[in-house]
Amino acid sequence: LLSQRLNGNLYCIGMSLWKRAVIKPFFNLPGCKLHFVTSIKKLQQKTFKKNARLLIWSQGKEEVLNYAKANNLPVLRMEDGFIRSVGLGSNLVAPLSLVIDDLGIYFNSQTPSRLEIILQTQSFSEQDLQLAKELKERLIHANIGKYNVGHSDFQIQAGNKKTILVPGQVEDDASIRFGSPLIKSNLELLKQVRSKNPTAYILYKPHPDVLSGNRIGAIAKAQALCYADEIVENVNILNCIQQVDEVHTITSLAGFEALLRNKIVNCYGLPFYSNWGLTVDHIPLARRQRRLNLEQL
Repeated sequence: LLSQRLNGNLYCIGMSLWKRAVIKPFFNLPGCKLHFVTSIKKLQQKTFKKNARLLIWSQGKEEVLNYAKANNLPVLRMEDGFIRSVGLGSNLVAPLSLVIDDLGIYFNSQTPSRLEIILQTQSFSEQDLQLAKELKERLIHANIGKYNVGHSDFQIQAGNKKTILVPGQVEDDASIRFGSPLIKSNLELLKQVRSKNPTAYILYKPHPDVLSGNRIGAIAKAQALCYADEIVENVNILNCIQQVDEVHTITSLAGFEALLRNKIVNCYGLPFYSNWGLTVDHIPLARRQRRLNLEQL
């Protein structure tokens, strides 16, 4: 089935040598052929082979998308998978999974994605749901998340207060740009969470890519502590999730990881797991009409 979905000639534009090496094994499938093209100019000189499609990273550049539309070339979008690696992509740790979408991409709530259509329309069998349950239990038992970084030597000291984890995000990340119409920064999120939960114990965890200095989104500690009770840095986020009552996020995958662990999740943006009846949604998304249980999601 996978080789049928990826069958044909896939043209990748402007991809770095490192990323080329990383993605090649994923496409080592019968009937699938990768072609690497250095630029849109080079692409325009190509004579496309049979069953040609463009394979682009993330949302894709506007000039590439315009070229695809003008030439009736189908587009596949590609992004890191939800169980990615032990270590950070910004440190050039290779991904162990990829998401490939022929309709949109999961983080862009402005348009439907293949994932959204599956969640909206799929008739899930008992076998599907049993497999989902087993996978969920295995992930929890093995303490597996997206990046699997940080130590687990942390204990929250909140007394009898309600406890909330606010995971920081990379502020120029596509999931913020395309999935959060209102809140665009970690500081804005912290302010919102505090205003809605004045007596709660709020734990703020900066994103590991931001802590490393590789990406944008840092908040000065003194400023963060105006709204959060505690900042945790080099701790595994799953250890934090397990100890709190709620997770409040813009679009972070930590929200999905918290759902798996039966936590209350508040979404201030529109991640793929929101608006299915499982999260507290601060922004509605009318396209998502179906109510799902956790195994279905």
